[in-house]
Amino acid sequence: NLSSLSLITKTGVYTTFAKVVNFPQLRRLCMNLLDVPRQDLVPDFFSAIRHQCSRDVLHSLTIDMYSLSSAAQRSPTVIRSADIQPLLDFHMLNEFHLNVECHHAYDHKLYYDLAKAWPNLKTLDLASTKYSIHDTLPTLLAVSRMAIYAKNLEELSMTFDAASWADDVDDELLEGPEAKVPHFFYGRLAERASMSRVYS
Repeated sequence: NLSSLSLITKTGVYTTFAKVVNFPQLRRLCMNLLDVPRQDLVPDFFSAIRHQCSRDVLHSLTIDMYSLSSAAQRSPTVIRSADIQPLLDFHMLNEFHLNVECHHAYDHKLYYDLAKAWPNLKTLDLASTKYSIHDTLPTLLAVSRMAIYAKNLEELSMTFDAASWADDVDDELLEGPEAKVPHFFYGRLAERASMSRVYS
């Protein structure tokens, strides 16, 4: 009947542990990692979380480092959008924090997938610390997709490239002396004033 679990662990140790111990009633899982995961362990690590917890019960998932340093600059590990895919099964998730000291490479489609997979999402914190190194960044399109589809979202912490929104647009839409962000970026938000608080 365990409903909340906090761990200080190494990536490999947790992955082995999760393969043999399940927590079907766990609503909150918080992990503080003692190591930067090796590249070959990254897919197994996220799959292990999916294996250990029930897709119908888990509400809160936090993956942080035990101590912040400059390890990300030395680590060759890259967490990519595809690595996070197993976690999309947790359809009851309303809180997700992922701040691991390594490289990160996320695209705007990941944010669309998260918003659609987690309709109850209230808090999303994805590689937002100063120790996270971003090999690729999502564009403005990621922010608009979260605003449109994550209807219950209250707090969003992410790093995105606000200058390269044009990369998501066909060349013909950029013709003319004043290229503007296309209407489709905003969808139903285009005609509505923002009610969000924005911090930089």
